[in-house]
Amino acid sequence: MPDEPNVRPLFVNGKPQPPASVIAPLRRAPIRWAEKKGREPPKREWAVEGWLGRGHVTLMAGPPGSGKTAIAQSIGAAVSIGRSVIDHVPRAMNVLLWAGEDDENELWRRQAAIAQWLETPIEVFDDRFVIEPYPDEDITLAGLVDGTLVGTPNLKALREQIGDYRAELVFLDSVARLFGGNENDRHQVTKFMALLTGTLSPTNAAMCLLGHPAKATGSEFSGSTAWEASVRARLYFGFKPPGEKVEDELEADDDQRWLAKRKTNYSQKDIREVRFRDGCMQPANAPEHPMPRGGRPNEFLIEEAVRTLRRLSHMGIATSASPGRNFLPSVAAKNRLLEGGITERDLKTGLAEALKAGRVRMGEVGKYGKGATRMGLVEVTA
Repeated sequence: MPDEPNVRPLFVNGKPQPPASVIAPLRRAPIRWAEKKGREPPKREWAVEGWLGRGHVTLMAGPPGSGKTAIAQSIGAAVSIGRSVIDHVPRAMNVLLWAGEDDENELWRRQAAIAQWLETPIEVFDDRFVIEPYPDEDITLAGLVDGTLVGTPNLKALREQIGDYRAELVFLDSVARLFGGNENDRHQVTKFMALLTGTLSPTNAAMCLLGHPAKATGSEFSGSTAWEASVRARLYFGFKPPGEKVEDELEADDDQRWLAKRKTNYSQKDIREVRFRDGCMQPANAPEHPMPRGGRPNEFLIEEAVRTLRRLSHMGIATSASPGRNFLPSVAAKNRLLEGGITERDLKTGLAEALKAGRVRMGEVGKYGKGATRMGLVEVTA
């Protein structure tokens, strides 16, 4: 696993720590171009194609009350079950949301509405879409010590959560709760983005940071232009398309929103309509892309098999690795757990590969009425 980002406590025994020890010596690791000869560079990875790229931070800004957390929750839920939203979602991915403003009950109400919109039982999101509510806790990721921006222990906690939850898409809400520096200081903002990027390494996750626009009239993003310059992509979420004025506020549609790509280094600018319906933000239908030639990779099918086993185990249902009444793919289909285009055949392949990889095995799952050992599939966690 790559080295952890440069994180240290802001205070030790109540005393601020000097910044001298913050910066580690630079390593030398020049790119060896001769080693690249005859090889193809890896393809760019997306959580949502063209919108949320993996391995870097995307900023989503918009006016207060526009529903940035709500649209993030809708997108996160859809991605977690492999449902295309805004644009093509390559596959189901684990999603993590740090909710710095809403409490558990508000998030629950919204998730119940999202589950109805996606026509998916709410329990399906267990282990897929992890929301950590922090409305009353200090979630500062970086703050100032003697004028120098340094990471807090929360930065390490975020990186560990990304690894533990195997999150491939992360939403952080919001800049005001997370950044303890001067948002008008270009160096501090740029360093903060570098610290955030360092937390993505366990899974090469995509990250979306939510924030309000600056106070300047017509501004679409937080603070100074430093925020614009330090991210690879910036999204705008608001009540009207960027640059468009509402002539008559009485004619404005309170339920209509717009999500737009305003800066994008790796794709074209674009815009999507979003409507607030039945308690949640519902983006317009995303284009469905055909399955890539060769189907889904085995790594994805393994994760899907393990995830399905976990869900069935939580439901108290024992499964088997052998075809028959308790065969895991058949039981999953019977309980309507096949989602995101996954078929019984896909799950059969994933189970076979998971057994080969040592991710699952047959083991004791309980006892029968007369005390005999009951065998079934179990996840290997060690």
